[in-house]
Amino acid sequence: MQYFQNFDKLTILRKNDKNMNNCSNTFSLKMLMNRLLTEESKKLEKLIFESIAEIRDENFANLVVELLESNDAFLRDAGRELLAANSNSALKIFKKIFSDFEKNISLTIENTFRKEQFRNVAMILREVIEHNKVENVVAVAVEYLGKIGKSKEDKNIIKRTLSRFSSPFFKYITEIALKNLNYYNEVN
Repeated sequence: MQYFQNFDKLTILRKNDKNMNNCSNTFSLKMLMNRLLTEESKKLEKLIFESIAEIRDENFANLVVELLESNDAFLRDAGRELLAANSNSALKIFKKIFSDFEKNISLTIENTFRKEQFRNVAMILREVIEHNKVENVVAVAVEYLGKIGKSKEDKNIIKRTLSRFSSPFFKYITEIALKNLNYYNEVN
């Protein structure tokens, strides 16, 4: 694997990625992501991050999940920024996070999905809430729908989940989500 010993090599790679306007070589994206996960220099991390943000690749979504799982706050923030910069991939990532029951993935992407361009995330959340059988996954979806949802349909879907899950934790999450939706509807 190639490691960048100076900024010149990275700048050339960035320029090439921009000129190609898409990255057909998944290896370049994986290489940059691996380097971002291990780089200690903040300046170089920033350049690598900017390079990744320019790449359009079908594997982008899977690789950004690695950043969201990182113990390093900078890398988790980088993952959120990459989601914001690549809205099409963000929806794929969001679906992947909710379909992956076995991993404890940090769902620190709330601020990203509050942006208007991600309003169709509510549709994914509704689907998760109605069809997923794992209480913790549904609870997270309920929590986020309470924060970004706008419709009476959102409120009704959340209420219906109470017939499927009845733990004190789930009731608490549902109560907060419904309060958030009520507040939004009162203000708007």
